[in-house]
Amino acid sequence: RRSGGGEAGPAGAPSRSTSQLDSYIASGEYNLPMTLGGLYQVLTVGGEYRDQRLNDSYSTRSGANISGDASPVSSTDTRALFVEDNIEIGQNLILTPGVRVDDHDKFGVNWSPSLNASYKLTDELTLKGGVARAFKAPNLYQSNPNYMYTTRGNGCPVVDGSRISGPCNIFGNANLDPETSINKELGLAWVHEGWSAGLTYFHNDYKNKIIADMGDQDIPPVVNGYRAFQWVNSGKAVVRGWEGNLDIPLLGEHGDVLKLSNNFTYMQRNHSESTGQPLSVIPEYTINSTLDYAVNDKLSLMLTATFYGEQEPRTMNMASNTEQTGEALKTRGSYELYGLSADYEFNRNLRVNLGVSNLLDKRLYREDSGTAQGAATYNEPGRAFYASVTTSF
Repeated sequence: RRSGGGEAGPAGAPSRSTSQLDSYIASGEYNLPMTLGGLYQVLTVGGEYRDQRLNDSYSTRSGANISGDASPVSSTDTRALFVEDNIEIGQNLILTPGVRVDDHDKFGVNWSPSLNASYKLTDELTLKGGVARAFKAPNLYQSNPNYMYTTRGNGCPVVDGSRISGPCNIFGNANLDPETSINKELGLAWVHEGWSAGLTYFHNDYKNKIIADMGDQDIPPVVNGYRAFQWVNSGKAVVRGWEGNLDIPLLGEHGDVLKLSNNFTYMQRNHSESTGQPLSVIPEYTINSTLDYAVNDKLSLMLTATFYGEQEPRTMNMASNTEQTGEALKTRGSYELYGLSADYEFNRNLRVNLGVSNLLDKRLYREDSGTAQGAATYNEPGRAFYASVTTSF
């Protein structure tokens, strides 16, 4: 793809570059049942280590036009410890306090406490709620001041009715703050002889959301033929809505032969508090349904369906800080996708899975390479077949 232009074929061999991301993750946890102070509880203690290294000579070479010579390699590592305790208080109440501490080599130590509770109103109905703090560090290219992507001009912001001259570039920012959020939820869960249902309200408040909208930044001067914008921290944002599930047993004891499982998400708000614009273009609702049929002890069949609600675009062009008009306000209507798969277990060590996704070959396309695409920002590529073999020993 050409920077800021329409679709194009791959560049010639002299212009090609290889980027390599190496990511290493090690994690583990230990669960300790015990009785303390007369209360039965399960203490969970764990840790995690992440090491990432990105080698991208093309992007850091471009950045050197402004920043001077720079290594094409950027890296980061994070160590984390977490503790959680499930405490049974009486027969009906379970409290789960917890804390996670992340030690990031660039962003220091961050503490993320949490508190969840579960209370049995009856043998079948449970009230659940919780609040937790979350931490998300900038990724490798967002925090590297020498890492750059560019637009040749079509993506540059508009000032006083005219688009400024390009190229315009987004550089990483070593002074970024991590994103943090306070996440709250409250819900009910019901179970009865294979039936189950639940409804949960969630409300997440974000701080220091990391964005690259040029319209929110001062216009930098041209240096060596480049305008250097940056990834920046925006103001507050909120995401809230509802989640739910409904599982229906159709055949067999508690649905162990034929069962219909459903879950859904309904988004009420997904907006920046400072701009009033959506953080991303997402469906108003998403419903996932699965019909699972256990033909016998070895063969199971599964029919899946996913229903997507209407998607609305932003009403503002954040690159130019101007109101969207015309084709840029087009919505993407609701649609659904179906899938079918079969799973056969030859023995305890060998299992084969065959399936087809997008069974009815529903195809959707991006409408444009610029803002005229409205909410049609992605493709649904059509029917696909897949197969997998799983062995264990």
